[in-house]
Amino acid sequence: MPPKTDSFIGSPRTQGEVTCDDASVDPQGKTVIVTGASSGIGEAAARAFFAAGSNVVLAARNRVKLEAIVAELGQDRALAVTADVTNRDQVAGMIDAALARFGRLDIIVNNAGVGLRAPIDTVDPADFERLFQVNLMGPLLAMQAGIRAMRKTGGGMIVNISSGTSRIVVPFLGGAYPALKRALEIMSDYARAQLAPENINVLVVLPYLTTTPFGANALGQAPGPPPPEFAARLRDLPPAHTAEFVAEKILEGVRGNLTEVSLSPQYPSR
Repeated sequence: MPPKTDSFIGSPRTQGEVTCDDASVDPQGKTVIVTGASSGIGEAAARAFFAAGSNVVLAARNRVKLEAIVAELGQDRALAVTADVTNRDQVAGMIDAALARFGRLDIIVNNAGVGLRAPIDTVDPADFERLFQVNLMGPLLAMQAGIRAMRKTGGGMIVNISSGTSRIVVPFLGGAYPALKRALEIMSDYARAQLAPENINVLVVLPYLTTTPFGANALGQAPGPPPPEFAARLRDLPPAHTAEFVAEKILEGVRGNLTEVSLSPQYPSR
């Protein structure tokens, strides 16, 4: 069943879970591509879909880590594909590999991303360009290639991993990263409205603080402790989620045919 969206005004943007249709989606037997699957949320999501009975294509740049995960899962329903999401040819090859191995594409999880922590007045344009290529152009390329494959089999689902930082202002984070995550959400809203007649849904997931290597690998300023005022506010928030918890919420969003899952608590008022 296609998601219920208004073709003129699109879908609502609210906190929490937004249901787009009463029809559920069973991941059993579905073919799922997960980008950024060599670690963190991507790896956990790939494992969760595999446990749910899906055929899983794990895509990332780190071939060694991907092959180790696939060896653990078993090659009958798991495939490792080396791909840089900023490279159109490699993204197309990722889709082709999924089709060649499993015959169809049902779900693509655009999880690959990079962080950037730098104030607006000092952010390096080269870092911002890299951020744009990975966090926005990457999902666009994967969506375009994925949509073409999904159309051949009558529909599917796109899952775009955003961030709870797109809904709050945290000066410590700099602003560039949340800005492009907000752009990803808007692109997802438009895609959902445009693709609804073709039985392709778009789910946006907004993780909360998550215990992964993501922050340590961010561009911009060298990682360091947050300023005292930010650390103080963190004490008022729930503890960080695990990647496995986020993966289960992604899976729940797919099963429920949702349009949005936000895992972030309301940020304390000043």
